[in-house]
Amino acid sequence: MSDEATTTTEATETATVERDASPVESVAKLEEAIRKERENTKNYKALQREADELRKFKAEQEQAKLTEGERVSAREKAAADKEQQLTQRERTMAVRDGLAAAASAEKLTLAASTATVIRLLNLDDVDFDNDGAPKNLAAMLRQLAKDEPALFDLRKRTGSADAGARDEGHTVVGTGFNRMKAAYAATERRR
Repeated sequence: MSDEATTTTEATETATVERDASPVESVAKLEEAIRKERENTKNYKALQREADELRKFKAEQEQAKLTEGERVSAREKAAADKEQQLTQRERTMAVRDGLAAAASAEKLTLAASTATVIRLLNLDDVDFDNDGAPKNLAAMLRQLAKDEPALFDLRKRTGSADAGARDEGHTVVGTGFNRMKAAYAATERRR
């Protein structure tokens, strides 16, 4: 068994308090277990720092072996990779930002999370205009709704969002307002 696993087992055994032990002994055992865990954490952090230093040293040694042309080529490749990552992130963000507008334009309501829909869209198929905004996202969502209807709430909506409050009699809102008005008047009379 490794030292870390042994120490963890010892800490668990130490932390298990016997029923016959006095509270003072139990506290002392728990404090000892906490002290051992802290030492293990310090040792782990020191080993992590040492491993990071070794990785850095190895990278420096590999760089020293390269010729000047190879170093320039490696830097250019790293810069190109970084640029590609940033471009991909910017494209994903543009799609995420345009998703709600495209769904609204197609009269679709997302039932799944935006992240799920983005994962299912092939971002390589999204066309972008000169400003970086997606152009064909609405069409892609329409196709996704056909392919994966469970991602969208496809029920037909009838009525309005205000539940008829704009009707002549203000049935829904009016009734609630009248009850609030009556309750307020009753409170005022009690004072």
